Amino acid sequence: MVRKAPVLTPRSWLHKISSLLNNKKTKEVYNHEPYYDLQEIFNEVNSKYFSGRLTIPISWSGTGKTRALTTIRLGSYNLKTQRIKINRLLDAPHIPRIILAYIVYHEALHHLFPPLQSPGSKRRIHHPLFLQKEREFQEYEEVQAFLKTFRKKFFSYKESF
Repeated sequence: MVRKAPVLTPRSWLHKISSLLNNKKTKEVYNHEPYYDLQEIFNEVNSKYFSGRLTIPISWSGTGKTRALTTIRLGSYNLKTQRIKINRLLDAPHIPRIILAYIVYHEALHHLFPPLQSPGSKRRIHHPLFLQKEREFQEYEEVQAFLKTFRKKFFSYKESF
């Protein structure tokens, strides 16, 4: 059974995640039944932002039992397999559903806007058009504020996704 996450105000989710992540030495994350229905979140994002036209497989990645102490990949899109994977550590009640929706949206953008590479230059994954589309996510500012706090509380280094 998939449960719905409670609606959290910015102040309450900041307090919740701060208390949960205060101990950086804690590595264990308890194995549990799925909290979020990832396919349902993908379907909502697909309908809202892409008119339901994306047919990308999506799944959780990782075991959800441990986390790295320095970096974490919140989500990924594989250009060859055309598959989105979302880190299972995000399948938890203290992670607001909107954060998962944003990460799914971000990874779906990689499908629509693949990396650019000009002769003699580096490959640009997050190029200007990609970044412009990314800002079209309805709760973009709220999500960025959460991720900024999440990074500071969870790691001492910037993580990627």
